[in-house]
Amino acid sequence: MPICTHQQPLLSFSWSWGHCVSQPSIFIFFTVQTRPPPPSPSSHVSTMLYELIAIVRPGSLNEVKEIARTAGLQVLRSGGVVRGFTNWGAFRLPHPTTKHQAQYTTGYHFIMRFDSSGPVQQEVRRTLGLDPRMIRFSVVKLGSTLEEIKDVEGKVKWNDRQRLQDQI
Repeated sequence: MPICTHQQPLLSFSWSWGHCVSQPSIFIFFTVQTRPPPPSPSSHVSTMLYELIAIVRPGSLNEVKEIARTAGLQVLRSGGVVRGFTNWGAFRLPHPTTKHQAQYTTGYHFIMRFDSSGPVQQEVRRTLGLDPRMIRFSVVKLGSTLEEIKDVEGKVKWNDRQRLQDQI
């Protein structure tokens, strides 16, 4: 029984078709890549520090946790680092906001600080933009050089006295 050594790829994805000259059979070869190839020096993507400020519709605190967890896992799976989460709780919005034909006057606020590349940050923005539970969000770049980001903590501090004055 001859061994087939001749392959003719028809697709450039993970499936390829091949046939052996000595046998009229058609074989399907499946290629599994266990590790991604190491990045080449020209494809190096710089990492920057971002701060996500999000307002989630009022309701269950579990919704807020789920959205924060989803955004954090998306950063981690893409090779980024989550520095920290801060839950600011429910606040009155500066003005009534309409989102998905519903009007909101309050919302849960949380902040996530993370280090990632630009495309990962854009993917987080896209995911949050498609979530109907989100009222508003903003991603701000805090810095891109080591000197700018080395002393930034993961937890965002909030002055309790100022918070009480804002609610009055």
